[in-house]
Amino acid sequence: DLDGRIIGANPAAERMLGYDRGEMIGHFAHQLIHRKEEIERYAGELSRELGITVAPNHEVITAKALRGHRDEREWSYVRKDGSTLPVNLQITPLRDEAGHVTGYLKAAYDITERKRMAEKIEASEKQYRALVESVRDVSFQIDEIGNWCFLNPAWEEVTGFSMADTINTSFME
Repeated sequence: DLDGRIIGANPAAERMLGYDRGEMIGHFAHQLIHRKEEIERYAGELSRELGITVAPNHEVITAKALRGHRDEREWSYVRKDGSTLPVNLQITPLRDEAGHVTGYLKAAYDITERKRMAEKIEASEKQYRALVESVRDVSFQIDEIGNWCFLNPAWEEVTGFSMADTINTSFME
């Protein structure tokens, strides 16, 4: 509702959070399922971004959507058992025929697997970079239009050319 109380929850929300619908109804979402420190931190960020004071309560979740801005961001939901769940939360204001906001639709998507895969990719990238950068021979990559797009540190030692001056220039020059 307008004050941030939960007035409905679907079965997916019950599964994600571990609460029965009845346990959520009537509670303030920002108190029940959000981490207090995230609410407070984002209130400060939004206050600076929007140039107004955004209170660390329900307003922090709805401030952008209420002003007509797209509002989609990552939050850590707190489940009934105290564990956290990373979600992508989209906020949409609900309006009556006259255009007045009557409440908010919040759609949260579990992004646990997406975050896990991103961490694996990042770890793999770090391992690959460490391997390539430790090679004493020159390693390089040229993009589809013929520009140098990667050079390992051996480039400067072997060729005498600066990596910074070479990267993004044409292989043919």
